[in-house]
Amino acid sequence: MATDIDPRVVEQGRAGIYRPAALVDVPEDLRARRFSAQSGGGFAVDDDLRALVSFRVLNLNGHWPMRGAFDVIFCRNVAIYFDEPTQRALWSRFAGQMEPGAGSISVTPSASPAPPPPHSSPPGHRLSPHGSKLRMKTVRVLVVDDSPTMRGVIAAVLSREPGVEVVGQAGDPLEARAAIKALNPDVMTLDVEMPNMNGLDFLER
Repeated sequence: MATDIDPRVVEQGRAGIYRPAALVDVPEDLRARRFSAQSGGGFAVDDDLRALVSFRVLNLNGHWPMRGAFDVIFCRNVAIYFDEPTQRALWSRFAGQMEPGAGSISVTPSASPAPPPPHSSPPGHRLSPHGSKLRMKTVRVLVVDDSPTMRGVIAAVLSREPGVEVVGQAGDPLEARAAIKALNPDVMTLDVEMPNMNGLDFLER
């Protein structure tokens, strides 16, 4: 689920159309399989990938309609606009929205977070102040893709994110199954089209 307070930004995300410059680091074979050129000069992501993400307008300081719990929440370039009391309240709401015992929150430095209030996190979630920054549980990620190039790109991008650790890579669902048992990652990135079994079937199993 991806959210923003601005309906125009949400519609842009839902459209899934990217400027050529945004795809410079995407391997050519992946661009050919997953993106189609548009008359306006951009590239549109295919329907299979688009269907994996729900885009919604959401005011983080308003009502949250989500009923299910989340395994991971990424907060980027948001809290920088809030004062410290509002930030503290937001971290508490995030913590309450996480899957018990498994949830993780990653806040980028640009979000400029204030430390959380005491006892703001439920059991199983690690949120603790460190100086003037918020220190949270590191998200351990397994990257699964049959393209070694794409695995390297995804791993490199994720590794640059604060609070994210790429703990392993796998080339197909069979390797991924073994890696999940061995590494116990928090999150897995998954290619849709892979040998032996496609990503969607793997998720269902």
